[in-house]
Amino acid sequence: MIEWPHWIERIHAAWKKRPVVWLAGVRRVGKTTLARMIHGAVYLNCDLPSVLHRLEDPELFYRSPPEQSHRRL
Repeated sequence: MIEWPHWIERIHAAWKKRPVVWLAGVRRVGKTTLARMIHGAVYLNCDLPSVLHRLEDPELFYRSPPEQSHRRL
């Protein structure tokens, strides 16, 4: 697996400023791979309708435990 310490450090630095970090970019550049490299992160695929539905009520979303198939990031 390719390691990207520069980007992981930038994500951790961003977390010190904000509680949510959004990874955006064109398809197939490694966003999901990078997200899964970060220990303790919760990854959500916002392309999925089920995820978008969960995010419609942010208060409820943050009070509920993360689903096993998703990790918030």
